[in-house]
Amino acid sequence: MPLLDGAALGPLLEAGTQINQMVMARQGLPPLLDSGIRYRREPVGQEQWICGDLLDERGFGDCEDLSMRLAAELRKGENARAVWRRIPEKNLFHIVVERGDGSIVDISKKLGM
Repeated sequence: MPLLDGAALGPLLEAGTQINQMVMARQGLPPLLDSGIRYRREPVGQEQWICGDLLDERGFGDCEDLSMRLAAELRKGENARAVWRRIPEKNLFHIVVERGDGSIVDISKKLGM
């Protein structure tokens, strides 16, 4: 049985997005696409969810880190959220951003995946 299933991902992604919103409001972080942060996959079994200034300090993150940050940034002007997608052939989840108009942004691909 996986440690984390799809039902648990939604609330966790929302909490991470809200943390990013708070950090961004306090610290005035640069827009994600201007920050120099890049996509980097974490080794299997070493998953860490990071937010806000920690992402900037590291300079890289994987799909949930980047998507929660972008969703928080977009919420300044629209409804956006980090959402999960199952990739059954690889038995993985991938996190992307759903914008208010329903369009999907895969920020991981834009930042080097």
